[in-house]
Amino acid sequence: MAYPILIISQKEIISRFSIQESIDMVEQAFANHEKGNDILPRKLIFQVPGGISACMASMLPDLDVLAMKLGQGREENPKRNLPNILSQISLFDPDTGKPLALMDGSWVTGLRTGAAAAVAVKHLARTDVRTLGILGAGFQGRHALRAAVQVRSFEEIRVYDSFPKALESYVAELSKDLGRPVEPVRLPQDLVTKSDVIITCTNTTVPIVQNEWLRPGTHLSCMGADQAWKQELANGIHARCTIFGDHIEQICHLGEVSEPLEKGHIDRDDIRGTLGQVINGSIEGRTSDDEITLFDGTGMAIQDAAVARRIYDLAAQEKFGIWAEL
Repeated sequence: MAYPILIISQKEIISRFSIQESIDMVEQAFANHEKGNDILPRKLIFQVPGGISACMASMLPDLDVLAMKLGQGREENPKRNLPNILSQISLFDPDTGKPLALMDGSWVTGLRTGAAAAVAVKHLARTDVRTLGILGAGFQGRHALRAAVQVRSFEEIRVYDSFPKALESYVAELSKDLGRPVEPVRLPQDLVTKSDVIITCTNTTVPIVQNEWLRPGTHLSCMGADQAWKQELANGIHARCTIFGDHIEQICHLGEVSEPLEKGHIDRDDIRGTLGQVINGSIEGRTSDDEITLFDGTGMAIQDAAVARRIYDLAAQEKFGIWAEL
């Protein structure tokens, strides 16, 4: 028996789906997850020659969807004129298992990761923030900035990257897209010491943010450390922060806080809770203007599923994508 399936390209997602919609869906997914109804198995990540392969899956009863994302990361891909990370998302009817859609997952990953960083800014940053700093001028840094400006009005925006060409390209592109200046910063210290909100989007394994640079009252959305060997903040920083995560178990073995936990710089009890709990009001978020808040975003399959479901519904409504039979 043949099954109809809707195939949705990256080009169509870019042209038809907004960053604000992804923010709304991710915020809703975080909140819904705290009800305890989602099925969320642990990420499957394994190393292959030259990179990693991964599978992320979830079922969201509130959105009536089951989704699976297959991702590939290859370090040498830029030399082959390919992105570092490639992925696809499959959607299924949760009752029958019938396939519904297949879509590009790379852009969705960028959207939902940027959205998660922005949702954390919305709920954890001070209300009077003026300056935004983005560490990492790559693919994810672009999505992070586009999302962050949807939830706060920043007077100044700065970006740092260790690669001058990447920094130059980012500044030109985002200044044009946003219709306002994005200031390049040559040293990470200059960005950190002058930013009220910092979003980290790097692949570094050597901490880039140093303790003495960080001001009281700062909010940090740390999105780069999604593997145990990655860390963006120096070890002394975490103990100064009120820590929130997307998924507590996951951040403890994969996230920004995993190494400080392992080395005893912080305890698991130092993690206040999840961002979803803050959204739902079951725990407090920021409690003072001097508090340093840290959101550890390792990426959850529920984010992919929620955004992909909305894209599928939009495609069915607005008649884009290509129908095929399997």
